[in-house]
Amino acid sequence: MFRSDRRLGWAAAYFLLQGSSTILWWAALIALPEWRKPFLPPGGDEKFLFAFLYADLPLMALASFLAAYGLRRQRPWAWGVLCLQAGAAAYAGLLCLGTWIETDTGVWSLALMIPPLFVPLTLAWWLRPRDS
Repeated sequence: MFRSDRRLGWAAAYFLLQGSSTILWWAALIALPEWRKPFLPPGGDEKFLFAFLYADLPLMALASFLAAYGLRRQRPWAWGVLCLQAGAAAYAGLLCLGTWIETDTGVWSLALMIPPLFVPLTLAWWLRPRDS
């Protein structure tokens, strides 16, 4: 399915970093309540922020780890997981962009979501299955 390509190794490393970063970020937010305020929209409470945990763990963290594993081992299902993760990351990144545009807040959320907004989509394009 995948041609032998060094981009597979870079992609796997990126997804491993992204999944680990997602876990570490949530661990920090849980352990350090003072870190939460910069990630809240105006008038938003912490319940709004923690609502994202339920999507981030399976779609940002777990899907990143699965994509890393599948790409590294060139599993046929890896590109589908990569696409799922890229779509979820793009949605989250665009939500952060929209929050920043509409409220002029959330610049830290947007800054953290710039790589997940663009890198997985780019990798999905570069690593798309080809007939030959």
